[in-house]
Amino acid sequence: MKAFSRKSLRAYLSQVFVCILVSCLAISLASCSCSKQEEAVAEESTLTVNDSPAPEVEEKKTWPLTGLPLGDNDDPSRRPLSVKIENSPDARPQTGLSHADVVYESVTEGGITRFNAIFHSDIPAELGPVRSARNSDVSIVPQYKALFFYSGANSTVFQQLKDAKIANMSHTPAQELYYRVDYRYAPHNLYIKTENVYGVAAGRELKTNLDIPPTLEFGNTDTSSAAAATNVKVPLSDYYVADWTYDEAAKTYARSMDGASLDAEADQPIVANNVVIMWAPYVAGVIANGSQTYNVDLTTNGNASIFMNGKCIDGTWEATAETPPRFKDTSGNQILLTAGKTWIEVIDPSIPVTFS
Repeated sequence: MKAFSRKSLRAYLSQVFVCILVSCLAISLASCSCSKQEEAVAEESTLTVNDSPAPEVEEKKTWPLTGLPLGDNDDPSRRPLSVKIENSPDARPQTGLSHADVVYESVTEGGITRFNAIFHSDIPAELGPVRSARNSDVSIVPQYKALFFYSGANSTVFQQLKDAKIANMSHTPAQELYYRVDYRYAPHNLYIKTENVYGVAAGRELKTNLDIPPTLEFGNTDTSSAAAATNVKVPLSDYYVADWTYDEAAKTYARSMDGASLDAEADQPIVANNVVIMWAPYVAGVIANGSQTYNVDLTTNGNASIFMNGKCIDGTWEATAETPPRFKDTSGNQILLTAGKTWIEVIDPSIPVTFS
């Protein structure tokens, strides 16, 4: 072994220390460089992921008058059918009424009510009893761009329907669709077979499909602070009172009038997801069969109450000659209906509706 003097040993150890220090510094720099490179790679990887376009969410297609999903073979462009259906005791239970997407109930004369039922997503094989048109139909049918099925009208209403250019599929021009049942007496026995309604309409050179179908507006309206409404009483007149009872499990209101309202097709209960009260003035019209008829304009606006999900939201309605009604609450916020069937009760502003 080489011998070192104390001075030489001190110098030698200093050189060794310097070498060790330099080596450590080099290792540290290399480690730092690697760490920065890894951070850069990670950052670049993150940026690459963030820069990727978000996957497109396919828009769910729904029926325009119920908000319910379309089936693979469904055709929402087909033209809706508007059918004037009787509601006297001699006409109950009606056939096919439970299939309607939207039903309007209004007073005709003598306190009697009738329905204008709009069929679009679900068209039953048979419908009836079919009765004569009234002034309110002049508002309703164009809003839904519908083919209109009815049996006669007084001369004033007939001219109004003609002036409105409503697609006439009444008993006279489309008689091959109509038939009379033998278990009821006239005039409560006129019915429609729907199997060839679009073929007959096409033969009359009427449009059977629409580029832009009519719509109601559906969504998730917040009803958490709305008043509970599980029983609703609608006195359309002294003798025609509709009661609606909410079923929490089914999320629907069941209708009754002098007993449970049923569809004769299969004793199907008449239910609605939305029960809408539209207050509109009843203005005296012509005298028909000794009774006062009414003009009811549903292309304007007025007060409304919307019953859905067991709650009541008060507000207003507004419609035009070409669009169905839209609804707002008392603060002016839009009310979106819950998806499903809608029943619209049209009553005079002087008539109150009660619920609990």
